[in-house]
Amino acid sequence: MEALYDVVIIGAGISGNAAAKFLADRGWKTALIERKSFPRHKVCGEFLSPESFSMLRLIGADHTVLKLNPNYIDHAGIYLQRGGTINVPLPSMALGVSRFSMDQALLRAARQAGIDVLSETSVTAVVACDNGYRIMARCGANKYELAARTVIAASGAQNCPPFHRNNTAEMTSDDCNRQGIDSMRSSSKRSEFAQTYVGVKAHFNGAAVNSAVELYFVDGGYAGVSSVENGKVNVAALFQRDFFQRHSKTVLGSIEAACAKHPALGARLLHADPISGTEAAVAPIDLRRKPILWDGFARIGDAAVMIPPLCGDGMSIALRSAIICSSLAHRYLKKEISAKQWQSEYEKAAKQQFSSPRLWGKLLQKAITVPYLPDILLPAARWIPGIATGLIKATRLKDNHTSLL
Repeated sequence: MEALYDVVIIGAGISGNAAAKFLADRGWKTALIERKSFPRHKVCGEFLSPESFSMLRLIGADHTVLKLNPNYIDHAGIYLQRGGTINVPLPSMALGVSRFSMDQALLRAARQAGIDVLSETSVTAVVACDNGYRIMARCGANKYELAARTVIAASGAQNCPPFHRNNTAEMTSDDCNRQGIDSMRSSSKRSEFAQTYVGVKAHFNGAAVNSAVELYFVDGGYAGVSSVENGKVNVAALFQRDFFQRHSKTVLGSIEAACAKHPALGARLLHADPISGTEAAVAPIDLRRKPILWDGFARIGDAAVMIPPLCGDGMSIALRSAIICSSLAHRYLKKEISAKQWQSEYEKAAKQQFSSPRLWGKLLQKAITVPYLPDILLPAARWIPGIATGLIKATRLKDNHTSLL
């Protein structure tokens, strides 16, 4: 089976949904492919920064999110393992909303916008051809192809499909699938030695709901706690691999280990009960990975660029990359620019937008891993409040995205 689209977007997370809606609203025939079933729980701080929400407003998805009854967040609390805390007001109001609810709502809105959504469908390869791309896909035992004028990958850092330049007419779906598996295996082997972090997440009932996003630092990582919709509390943590392996090697086991090490975190979750089925984990997480904006076709979201989760602005960067890229895709589809111009302008804009937040984010992430350095920085931030506020601003995107459209 072959279907012809103007654009196929691989990955139905927040960046893929944003790009799909942007292009479908402008009249382009769009398909959105997701390899897993929706909705599902994901490892995410579930903190929607003011910058993120303004971009959802730009694509007309703000009311969709507000209907989910999110929790409102106005400050950040920072808690060190050996005592000491600081509260930092946020520049403007943020939201706490679960990815389970938000992804489900955005996917529903995508279908209403006329986007063809293919869930539980794996893309095994993307092949360049004269008129665009052939997308090899598999849903269960069924294999099929889609044809598209262009492709955008929003499938995360570890799940981008392999790209092939079609030099022979005899390449088949099985050939592409076999080559893709080999490529992914070699990439996985390389990453095993390079990466050192594991991300976990779970929802809890019974913990106090408040208007803060809270960061609890322990030797070996940190846990973020924030309230989301319907009185639930999300706990998302990033641990060094050896910390995770030294304990029970489960989501709840690693969170319990962090609680045992951090008295304030233990007290925060003392009367909380985990909600069954909300646990999620991801590994390995590569905080050193360089941005890859284009690899045979455009990439957005985590597939393109990542900021350390500590900064709490991952969804903002995902949405901004989607808006920049899809606005250029719109111009490409209208034949106003070439693919090379699209790539060049996208990479230039991404460098301007993301370089500073990524740099400050990496420096901050590195600082918290230096023994006792956080214990020195916290008193300084308490006595000079502008330090903490300045760091928050430094790791945030500038709110100038409307100039990109």
